[in-house]
Amino acid sequence: MPPVALLLRTDLLSLRNRLRAVERRRFWLMLTAIPLLGLAVLIPAGAVGASAATLGTAAANGLLTLGYTSLGMIMLVVGLSSVMVSFFTARDLLLLAAAPIRLRDIYLARLLVAARGSALVAALLLASVIGYGVAARAGLGYWIAAPLTIACVVLAVTALQVALLSAVVRVVPIARARTLVSVIAALMGTVFWLVWLVVRSQDIAGGGDSLVTGASSAAGLGDRLVWLPIAWPARALAGFAGGDSSAPLWLLSTLLFTATMVLLGYSVFVHAFRRGLSALGEVPRRTTTASPRRVATLAGTRSSARPRTALTALVGKEWLVMRRDSRRLAALIPLCAIAALYPLVAPGVRGGGSDFWPSVLRGGTVSVMLPFFFTQILAAPAVALEGRAFLLMRLAPVPITTLLRAKVIAVGVPMTLATLASTLILGIVHHGGALDVVALLLMGTWLAAGATTIGVAGGAIGARFEAEDPRRAVNTGAALTSSLASLAFLGLSVVAMLQFASATHLTAPTATRFDGGPGPGEGAAMLAGFVCVAIAVSIVVVMLTAAQRRLERWQPDGGRAPLVVQPVQWAAPPG
Repeated sequence: MPPVALLLRTDLLSLRNRLRAVERRRFWLMLTAIPLLGLAVLIPAGAVGASAATLGTAAANGLLTLGYTSLGMIMLVVGLSSVMVSFFTARDLLLLAAAPIRLRDIYLARLLVAARGSALVAALLLASVIGYGVAARAGLGYWIAAPLTIACVVLAVTALQVALLSAVVRVVPIARARTLVSVIAALMGTVFWLVWLVVRSQDIAGGGDSLVTGASSAAGLGDRLVWLPIAWPARALAGFAGGDSSAPLWLLSTLLFTATMVLLGYSVFVHAFRRGLSALGEVPRRTTTASPRRVATLAGTRSSARPRTALTALVGKEWLVMRRDSRRLAALIPLCAIAALYPLVAPGVRGGGSDFWPSVLRGGTVSVMLPFFFTQILAAPAVALEGRAFLLMRLAPVPITTLLRAKVIAVGVPMTLATLASTLILGIVHHGGALDVVALLLMGTWLAAGATTIGVAGGAIGARFEAEDPRRAVNTGAALTSSLASLAFLGLSVVAMLQFASATHLTAPTATRFDGGPGPGEGAAMLAGFVCVAIAVSIVVVMLTAAQRRLERWQPDGGRAPLVVQPVQWAAPPG
């Protein structure tokens, strides 16, 4: 068996063993819920692709370019941690480095394993591409090129990430590599994503209010971005669907570019593999000893400081770890950059007065929903990243509720600050009044607090304390439950906001009945808003209660630590 196939087979066996360790009830629940939720997400994506076929080849080319480029940008921003774990920080890499296996085989096997982390986003694009092909009645060449081009984009972007990480590892000092690698690579991915936002907003701005008009305005996007290699797969698929003779040439160009990126990633990875293991992995490194003067200064500072409560101590510890952990620091960089810059480059009509809220809904949705996009990156793995330290917390006299509150506060403060900055910039850019901006800030604070709390609770319910990758620190069932709870909280919050706005006349009264009569009165709208808020709060309380009970009943793995058992009660001898 070839070494690459053997390594992939080993990874699949490890995945199967992890699935076998799941409880039978939870396993069947996941087996039932995942296909249903997958259909609920993939069917709308296919419908969007089918609707693109009615707009013509030019518009379809622009929309497919949007899809492929969005896939690449999401992978660059979000998939960095998986690539770092697969190529530099996984524990089994130490065994592979000492084994008689060529680096070429390790690179190819790890490339496929790291690309597997982008399967969800790639599946959404594949569903849209399938819907477009069915509606356009594409031929055999299209159906061969569709999955092939998506695989090429995933492999090319993953290889680019490997090249970026390897180049940074070779440049920065080993003592600073663990911090600087993630930060620099996250900055690169964020810059690429923001440049793409600027290009996209310039191309589709002013498209109109309707979906068809907005999609038609992107018709020239494929021609303007033809110089980008990531737009070549879209041109190839549009050509196969429309019978263009140049489609095979674009497909061949995509394959050649993917091969070039894979070779580029390998050429940089070969010279940075062992240095990356030493800088980023778990190889012991000699640390510098603090000077006696510094130790005395720190001891004097701690002795003179006031004693802190358990909650403040845990929050301070969490912020200290967040500052020193390169993975969390790398996740904060895209959050801050998008929060500050997205309202400035987002498309939408900028106007005040009665046009403020429509323009915010058209161009500022990402700013308002920013916590929901980053909750799976920052909030969900917050409890699981404690790792072995959670064993000590179980033995310490600290209630689980205090730990959960500390996690929510530690993650919620930066999330809320980023959301407030984003909504404030959004309100100023769209020339909103003082009352409009205050309402926007309150809405952002409410959504940030709810999304963070639900994310932390969902991550605590399905925490995997042995996981090294933050993206695998929560099991699939808990992640899906948390996502559904977040969507329900978001929907109820939007409905409550609309009811409060209608009752307080913050926006123009547009609520009418189906028979043309006047809408509900102010009292009924206010009552409906409070009911939605109560239901949303109940969702948060249910998630926190489930998380608390799950952590209180958690038992450590017998292979890592002895099980916590009840002491034996010795009875008196009979007679």
